[in-house]
Formats: sequence, structure tokens, C-alpha cells
Amino acid sequence: MIVSNTSPLIHLAKAGKLDLLRRLFKTVLIPVSVHEELMKQPRSTETILINEAIKNGWIRTSKVHLKDPLRKLSTVAKAELEVIALAIKEKKIALLDDKNAVQIAEIFRVGAHGTLFVILQAVKKRFISKKEAINAVNKMMENEFYITSDVYALFLQLLG
Repeated sequence: MIVSNTSPLIHLAKAGKLDLLRRLFKTVLIPVSVHEELMKQPRSTETILINEAIKNGWIRTSKVHLKDPLRKLSTVAKAELEVIALAIKEKKIALLDDKNAVQIAEIFRVGAHGTLFVILQAVKKRFISKKEAINAVNKMMENEFYITSDVYALFLQLLG
């Protein structure tokens, strides 16, 4: 099981790789606020795919209440804070792409990884080929997934 924020779900769905989450982690837990963010674009292909996964039961929503000191933080969105809080509660890894959110997760001793981690793990487990991984990341980058050239180079190096 893993706890996910909105952006990894959207980017993986846009790249046609949402199912990697099910294959790697069996269950994806999302706070209600993440689901609410997704519903801002209810007719988008990615939201339809994510809602289908919710209907099929491998993406599950969960209510979470922010408590101090997380509640007082204003440097990241509420949904990201709720992902961290839910990861703390469930003792699971958080899937976050925002650098500030990852730093906050680390302060609270929550393991946090981004979307590229999912792609790399899928290659490691041979769910997809290296070529498919590169194509998926390129497709994500065409659809507003931003990574620096240094991060992209590191990704290619880690692919081997």
C-alpha cells in the first residue's frame, strides 16, 4: 500500500501507466482532499481512469484530520499535508512530487518518493521495459510534468 497525492495519479494516468501503482503496491490510499482535487476536472481522461480504479477498489479514499503541527503549515497545499498525515497514520510511504512536501514528509520521518520512483520500480520489477519507461516519462513531460534536465539525466542513468 502507498499513500498518493494528486499529481502522481494524474501524470501516470496521462501516460497510460496508472495501473503500475496497482501492480507495485496493490492498494493506493488517497485523502478525500486529493479526490476533491481530481473532481475539478471530472470529464478528463485521467479522472475517469482514476475513478474507475476507485470503483474497482484498488484506489481507496480516506478521511484524515490534520493535527498540529501539520495543520499550521502553509507552505504546501492541504492535500499534500493530508497525504503526509495519512502516511503517518498508516505507516506507509507517501507519493509526492512537490519538493517542499517531500521535505516536510522527511521531517516527520515519512518515506516519500515521486512519480519517477514508480516508473523506476516498474522497470526493476520488469513490469515495463526501459524503452517504455522513457516513453512514459517523455509523455508525462509533454503533459506538464516538470523535471529539470539534471533529474531527467539521473533518471536515464538509474535506468542503466
